Amino acid sequence: GTTYTLTARITDAAGNQSAVSSNFFTVTEVPIGDLIQNGDFTPGVDASDVITLFAGSTAMAGWTVTAGSVDDIRPTYWQSPDGGHTLDMSGLSAGTIAQTFATTVGTQYEVDFKLAGNPEDPTTKIHTLEVSAAGQSQDFTFNSTGYNRSNMGWQDETFVFTANSTATTLQFA
Repeated sequence: GTTYTLTARITDAAGNQSAVSSNFFTVTEVPIGDLIQNGDFTPGVDASDVITLFAGSTAMAGWTVTAGSVDDIRPTYWQSPDGGHTLDMSGLSAGTIAQTFATTVGTQYEVDFKLAGNPEDPTTKIHTLEVSAAGQSQDFTFNSTGYNRSNMGWQDETFVFTANSTATTLQFA
């Protein structure tokens, strides 16, 4: 970790100043990638290019489909940002996935992910994803106009939250 020095001086209402007090502290960043299991959404059985997973499914180790359905997509079906599997969060209906992992209360965590939209979705070109954890949430959007399965237009996104428990559920909806 990185060591920082915090110095403080207290001044009272009359203008009297205390001696300078110094404290040293170390900040260690914990990459969330080390905390999340199966961050590339690989299913236990990789049977076809598109596998629809319904609410209650635990076919992607570490993740549970908690509502609706999602499509687990092989990189042979459409462009992957890293060569691994991706998810279409709207399988037959809007889907939600979640994973619970150990956290430290008061610690800030950063979730880095890539976002694109299904370019073949006949209902919309504006795709919205809500990411939430520890009672905090953020909406992300992607416009798939002009993109296709060989050029998905993946964009980097970041969600930051502060843990309020020793176990936190990260959710994508």
